[in-house]
Amino acid sequence: MSSCACPPNPARTHPSCVGARSISNPAPPRRRSPTSATASSAGTGWSSPSAPATRSPKALSLERYAAAEHLTVSRRGRLRDRIDDALATRGHERRVVAAGPTAAFALQLACATDLVVTLPDAVTRAARQRLGLVALTLPLQMPDVPLYLLWHQRYDDDRAHTWLRETAAETVRTLFAPPAADR
Repeated sequence: MSSCACPPNPARTHPSCVGARSISNPAPPRRRSPTSATASSAGTGWSSPSAPATRSPKALSLERYAAAEHLTVSRRGRLRDRIDDALATRGHERRVVAAGPTAAFALQLACATDLVVTLPDAVTRAARQRLGLVALTLPLQMPDVPLYLLWHQRYDDDRAHTWLRETAAETVRTLFAPPAADR
């Protein structure tokens, strides 16, 4: 275990009527899902300083990355995601030992264990320094992840909800904008 600044209750999540999320298929007909932004997958793996993947001064190779124990982010508990597909096309397979329901939960779990969690850089900007996680440059290129805002269609004509969606979409675009140096 590493010593880091993990908050005391990593399992707590807060539901919201409007959520920014990455999904592979747009929402079912009862919801709307306009694309609001993309998250760059110039992906970075994050791990505690004591994790085996962080112990070598060399750049993280595809082999070392695949050999590490991993954690995914999935509300449904899926242990396979698009990273596994990308590794498989290169003849590698990783061992995913857990799935966390949110990026915040996964980062906190990575902080307290030797697991590696791979997330788009923008998702981790605020938390990575606070938690004392070590950055691992992802040894493979990944496509950007589309982000959607989801809501029930009964709110389509609700003015307050429309304002909330527009505000949320602008916030998501701002949070996930590439750093100024990358533009």
